[in-house]
Amino acid sequence: MAVSVFSACRRSLDTGWDTRYLSPILTGELTIRDLVLRSVTVVNADESVTLVYQTELLNYDLTEEAIEIPDTSVEYFVSLDSLTLEDQSMSVALSLGQIAMDLGFPIGTLIIAADGSETTLDPIYNLSTDPTPVDATSFFETATFNAGFLDISIGNGLPVDLDPVVFRLSNSVGGEIIVEDTFFHVPALGVPVVITKDLTGMTVEGNLLGEIIHFSTPGSPDVPVLIDTSDAVIINLIAYDMELQEAVAIFPAQNLINNANDVEYNMGGPEFTEMGMEEGYVVIYVENTISDTIHIVYDIPGAVDEFGNSVHIETSVGPDEIVDQAFDISGYTIDLKGSQVMP
Repeated sequence: MAVSVFSACRRSLDTGWDTRYLSPILTGELTIRDLVLRSVTVVNADESVTLVYQTELLNYDLTEEAIEIPDTSVEYFVSLDSLTLEDQSMSVALSLGQIAMDLGFPIGTLIIAADGSETTLDPIYNLSTDPTPVDATSFFETATFNAGFLDISIGNGLPVDLDPVVFRLSNSVGGEIIVEDTFFHVPALGVPVVITKDLTGMTVEGNLLGEIIHFSTPGSPDVPVLIDTSDAVIINLIAYDMELQEAVAIFPAQNLINNANDVEYNMGGPEFTEMGMEEGYVVIYVENTISDTIHIVYDIPGAVDEFGNSVHIETSVGPDEIVDQAFDISGYTIDLKGSQVMP
C-alpha cells in the first residue's frame, strides 16, 4: 500500500483599484488670430481684434441704355371754391333822433323836444323804422355761398330796454330776404345780443337794406331818463367762414396752392439717391379761366446746378390765358433721398 502526501501553500488574493488619471501632457496658447485668417483680422491698440470681411456685392454697369428716367407729372385743379373771402364786418347805427323822426308826431316830436333833458317815457309798442342802406360793395357785388355764417348783433345804446326787436336784412335790388329774426330782449346800455344765421345757398347783393320792422319798449314811466338823440341802436353784421359757388367779388391776395411733395421715379430696378441731369426739362402748363392774374412760384430745392443754385421758377398767367413753358434743368444734380434732406 502506498500513501502519497501532498503539501501546498494557498496564494493570497491581490487587492487593487481601477484608476484613471487626467494630467497635462503639454501646454500652449491659442488665440483668435490662430483661428481665422490673418487677412481678415485687424489688431487694435487695446489688443482687441476686429474681423474684416470684404466681398463684392454688386457689379453694375451704368450705361446710358441702363438708365431711363420716366416722365413724371403733378397736377392740381383749383376752382372758385378754393378762393376765400376774408371775414367781413359792417355796422348800421340807428340813432334815437333818426328813430324819433321815423316815428313822427306825436311820439317822435316829443322825444326830439326832450333832447338833453331828463324825462319819463311811456311804453311804446309796434314801432318800426325805414330801411337803411347797408353797403357791402367794397367786398363783393354779388355772391352765392356754398357755406358761410352771418352774426347779427344788436347793442342798445338807448336809455330804455327794447322788447322785442325784429330785424330784417334784404337785397336792395332783388328784394330777397337774407335774414329776418327776433331779438326778444335787448337791455338798455347792456351787452349786445347776437344771433347767427347760415348763409349756405343764399345769393347776397353788395347793396343791402337793413331795417327794424318791429320793436317795442316798456319805457321808463316811473324813473326819468336822460334823452340824448345821438344815442343809438348799433347793429353789427359779421360774415365769416365763407365758401363761394359764384361771385363778383374783390378777393384778397392769397395762396391757392401751397404744397410740398416728393416725386417718386420708378426706374424699374435699382434705387438711386442722386442723379446728374445731362438733359432735362421742367414743363409748366397752366390754364387760367378766372378773371384775375395767377402768380406761380415752383421750387425744386433738391436740384442744384454747379454753383449751388436750386431750381426756382416764377411765372404769371393772366385772365383767360394759357401758359405752356419748358425750363431747362440740364447740368443740374438732383437729390433723390426725399424732402427730409431738403433745406
